[in-house]
Amino acid sequence: MTDDNNEQTTLQEARDNEDASTLLQLERTAAGPDTRQAAAAALEELLKARPEAFERATRQADAPYVRREALRRLAMIHPARAAAPAAAALLHDPDAGVRQEAANAITWVARAGCDVIPLVEQALQDPEERIRKTAVASLQHVAASQPERVAALLARALADEAPGVRRSVVFQIDHLPAYDARTLLRPLFDDPDRWVRCQACHMAGKLDTTDSLPWLARALADPDESVRENAAAALAGRGDRGDPNLETLLAFLVRHSDPRFRRGGVDAVARGSGRWGVPLLVEGLFTLGAECDLSSAVFRLSHSHYPHRAAALARLLKHPEPSARAAAAGGLAKIPRVFDGQMVADVQEDEVEPIVAALTEALGDEAENVRVVSANALSSYGPAAVGAVPALIERLDDDSPAVRSRAVVALAAIGTDPVFSALVTALQDPDRTVRGYAAMELGKLGDTQAVPALVATLDGQPDSSHASVLQALAALPDPRAIDPLLAYQGPYRQQAIVALERIRASGVVPDHAAGAGTPGIRLLHLLDDLQEDVIQNADTDIDGRSERAALALAGMGEPAVEPLIAMLPRSTDAHLALGRIGGERAYQALVAELQAGNWRRVAAAARALGTMGDNRAVRLLEPLLDDPGAEVHRAVTEALARLGRPAAAAAAPGAPPQVDRSDPYAQVKRVWVDLNADRTHPQRLPARIAWHRAFVAAMPTLPFDSDRERGHTWAMLGTLIYYYENPDRSTIDRPCPQAAHCYAECLKYTPERDDVAEYLALVGGGETVDSAPQPAREKPPSPSQGEGRGEGPTPSHSQGEGRGEGPTPSPSQGEGWGEGPIAQWSERLLALVEQAAAANTLDVGRAEARRVGEEINAQGGFELMREVAHRTRDLGRQRGQRYALGYVERWWNGIGEWRA
Repeated sequence: MTDDNNEQTTLQEARDNEDASTLLQLERTAAGPDTRQAAAAALEELLKARPEAFERATRQADAPYVRREALRRLAMIHPARAAAPAAAALLHDPDAGVRQEAANAITWVARAGCDVIPLVEQALQDPEERIRKTAVASLQHVAASQPERVAALLARALADEAPGVRRSVVFQIDHLPAYDARTLLRPLFDDPDRWVRCQACHMAGKLDTTDSLPWLARALADPDESVRENAAAALAGRGDRGDPNLETLLAFLVRHSDPRFRRGGVDAVARGSGRWGVPLLVEGLFTLGAECDLSSAVFRLSHSHYPHRAAALARLLKHPEPSARAAAAGGLAKIPRVFDGQMVADVQEDEVEPIVAALTEALGDEAENVRVVSANALSSYGPAAVGAVPALIERLDDDSPAVRSRAVVALAAIGTDPVFSALVTALQDPDRTVRGYAAMELGKLGDTQAVPALVATLDGQPDSSHASVLQALAALPDPRAIDPLLAYQGPYRQQAIVALERIRASGVVPDHAAGAGTPGIRLLHLLDDLQEDVIQNADTDIDGRSERAALALAGMGEPAVEPLIAMLPRSTDAHLALGRIGGERAYQALVAELQAGNWRRVAAAARALGTMGDNRAVRLLEPLLDDPGAEVHRAVTEALARLGRPAAAAAAPGAPPQVDRSDPYAQVKRVWVDLNADRTHPQRLPARIAWHRAFVAAMPTLPFDSDRERGHTWAMLGTLIYYYENPDRSTIDRPCPQAAHCYAECLKYTPERDDVAEYLALVGGGETVDSAPQPAREKPPSPSQGEGRGEGPTPSHSQGEGRGEGPTPSPSQGEGWGEGPIAQWSERLLALVEQAAAANTLDVGRAEARRVGEEINAQGGFELMREVAHRTRDLGRQRGQRYALGYVERWWNGIGEWRA
């Protein structure tokens, strides 16, 4: 507090005394943010009212920072009145940073219209290079008003030993009149710094005088490549502006005896867009040898606007250097554009035939790259290159696979009658790349006559060309390819399946119902019948067509395995069929599905492995007993039972499972699923009761996502222990101290559970007993607000006196809303399903089913709707309505959170 008081006192004194130095120090170093902010405000007011206080600070302040900052602010606000004298004084300051700020202030002073020449002269004597550069840069603001004095200073700066200062001079030349600029520019072409020479070329190109042409011509022979490029670009720019003297100079350079000047002249001509330069460029290109990069010049020629550039490029096909010939052929490839079989480009009609003839002759060039590029260029001319077809067919026997490949592409682009047979012949080429190109081009031609030849290539050794062949067969849907595609076992099996799908979707497959077609055609129809329930995320196979198709596919055996494997990510009935077919390939595919991540696929794969009966699957299925999903757990349990390992789904007597402390809620739900099985196997109950005791003891320390989830866990624990102690009962109507304790805990977290409260009232409370110890715990938090009823079992009471015990309830039913209402809703819905099934339409019963769904949604939301739907499904299966769930799902679509 003392320091803050002292700072406030110092601030007030500085404000009263107009002490800019102290205020600047406080703004930077004060401990309190309020003090720093107040100092900044005081400085702003003082700068507007009393600038002389800042000028005084530049002279009297001891800290270099204060002198720099005072001058900076003074120069920005009062450059003419106060900053100029201060800058002149500070250019002699012993601190280099202060002198740099003074050099920066010269720019502000110059912008204000003051005479800064004396200041610049003074700054140019500074030993620091950066200060001299800054001083030179400030001259641009006075170059127009004092050109002679500025030119004299720049000439003096050109003698500076620092390259940075001389570079800064180059930028200022642009602000001077032409005469002074030329005078200063000439010596820059001899500067030892290459960057200065490059900028000199750039500046010379902007001058509209002939004086600079010899300088630029000489720069074309500069030892540095970047200087030569800048000189050529400058000359080209002069040509674009129509300099009448440039053509003579470039002609002289192109024909010069020194190859350096010839190279520079050609580069300058190539960079220019003047049409007069093209003949000169072609002449120059023929004078250059392999020591020069000719491809860039030819590239520029091909992109020029010269109307006869195509003929010029054709002439360059005779160049002695292969690189120039290849570049010329590549340029000819870019001139035409073929649209709908017609060439649309600025190539003269009478030039096409000579160009095609020149490219055809180039197909026999001794250089491989010239032959490759020439064949590629011919493909750009399309049908107009029909005269090259014989030569291209001849190139199909070339020693180079690259030449043969491009010849195949060119022939396909031309598209005349002899081409088809030539491409079919190319399918037998020894090089796989050539075969691949031939297959692709045949697919693009769209002629199904190529299908037998394409199919025949699949019999050879598998290689990368098979991918192109399969792609072509997909583009040429033909029933003749179905059986070979089904039999294909190469590395591109997936592409074969894609081809089959394309054929199936094309509509060319004969209708097997009419008695036409092969087994492959029938297989495609059956694959089309498989319901894609994985993608739809719904069980919608109401009429059983998908299941019947799966059983029929299973009857086809081995030929159906690969297509079914391709369907695994889309349809669970594909798993069913593979499980019935069996075999190592199907087994490995189903094992891989156990790791798919989608619960429908995992559950279907588990059931299929159980159907297959391969005991190797046991060790892979057992770890999935811990899966948090009830459907997966149920499927794995069924599969293990089929494999003769029913005990694997439950803990062995005397060895209770460990409490899952990472996800206890999911563990209780998994145990809940097995409740019926546990009750029918008394040997399991001691282990389950021991697990229950351990879980109850650990409950205060277990993690849950919400109070609702913890409360429902207590409810499930209560129901579990009741049926463990009373396995012969089907209703919860007897006193059970352990269950009562769990239900009492449930009400602490979910007090809205009236059904639990009714049971406790029926049996007389929930005192803690020895078999269900209650560790010391804090007062539980209040239930989460706004949470709907979710999963969690509720004790179901007997429905009146004298009623006999009904069948054992399914553990997945009755979770939270009582057994009576769920049973009534399920019966109503199943009656509606039976009516709709009899009428074979969803419209029958839809309105009533939606009223039931809205009633259920209002009472328990999505969770209760799911429970009722599953109860309807189970009830339907008992009464022969296997697809009851599909009807309910579609009827309820859009009610609340329900989506079919």
